[in-house]
Amino acid sequence: MPIAMKPIVLLLFSSLHALQAADRTWTGVTGHSFENPGNWSTLPADILTDDLALFGPGITPNHPQLTASRCLNGLRFTTPAGSWNLGGPYVLTIGSGGVSSAGQNTGVNGISADLALGAAQTWQAGSGGLLSFTGSLAQTGGFIHSIGNTSNNGSVVWNPAEGKAASLTGPAGGGANLLKIVNGGNLVLGESGALASLAVNTTVEVVNASAQTWSAPLYGSSSSRFVKQGGGVLTLSGVHAFARSFGIQSGTLALGPSASLTSNVRLELVGGVLNISAVSVGFTLAANQTLAGSVTVTGPLTFAAIPSIEATPGSPITLPTAATFTSGAIIRVPAAYGQLVIGAKF
Repeated sequence: MPIAMKPIVLLLFSSLHALQAADRTWTGVTGHSFENPGNWSTLPADILTDDLALFGPGITPNHPQLTASRCLNGLRFTTPAGSWNLGGPYVLTIGSGGVSSAGQNTGVNGISADLALGAAQTWQAGSGGLLSFTGSLAQTGGFIHSIGNTSNNGSVVWNPAEGKAASLTGPAGGGANLLKIVNGGNLVLGESGALASLAVNTTVEVVNASAQTWSAPLYGSSSSRFVKQGGGVLTLSGVHAFARSFGIQSGTLALGPSASLTSNVRLELVGGVLNISAVSVGFTLAANQTLAGSVTVTGPLTFAAIPSIEATPGSPITLPTAATFTSGAIIRVPAAYGQLVIGAKF
């Protein structure tokens, strides 16, 4: 009989634990310490799948500071004007609750503590508001990390301070992460003059209807992939070393005045547009770089020696009139696979 009772006792304990998970509101009554129960309605459990930490609706004199590394299901900032800052020299691992300031309509909510993503989740800033992350960001599990939704289209800013980094790394043993910028979301990578960058070993999928500009460099490994979707324009500035591919499925991927691609990148266009007209020194498709798919390119384009063009069966590659082929350039477009439409000078 005692043996039969053990599972029942454990089940009851588990159910009680689940019922106790709830929003835990920051009061800051006794100071800044995140781990001090006196600063909360109830101290959030240090468990990835449990409590949400709630900040608001009003601002408290004492802002939360991590005094130890810990887990949390998610963060909620509910003050309409923002102005919260979560700091401290420790790592906060976020679960499926993600980070939200859905009630924010102006101002900035900042997180300077280092973050790690422990589950699939969504980050969203209320329309007109801004969520700013200046600590390190690490994502190592095989899951989707979404930015924004259709009703909260404020800006999420990743701008790691000097010595910090944002890194999306595929899990050991296979699998893939997916960073997805959904329609209505706005991810800002870095700011003018900032040293921020995003290191990618995963798939980055951008679905943007409105225009966005990323000023921070993208660094991608051979297992990374970038996909542009949605009807909006995504502009990249600066120097990027994205080693595998930029896939443009819809909308426009534009390169800013100072933009360049330094790696053996493969540009794959499937119904989208590559706009290189703003590049101040002109854009050169270098050796070991590939232009593939159903391609439309706007702006001056130069082919260095031995680049690669691959046409999609039944689809044309359309190049601008100002396309220049340097001595030694070899373009191969088999008749069975596609069509090259070009107004070029040699």
